[in-house]
Amino acid sequence: MHNTFAMGSAKVGDLPSAAGQFEVIGDQVTEWPWQYINRNPVIPFVAWRDAAMAVEG
Repeated sequence: MHNTFAMGSAKVGDLPSAAGQFEVIGDQVTEWPWQYINRNPVIPFVAWRDAAMAVEG
């Protein structure tokens, strides 16, 4: 569920909220929902996690 909220928050530009979700997730990326953006779910997960954590930082 946290992956879904992280992606949704990041997608609408709410990076502070996404950062909170990424903190909970850690490095536990799930295939769903990230595969909607890229067949390799790690690519969008890492990109948006890094962007969100940079804003939070």
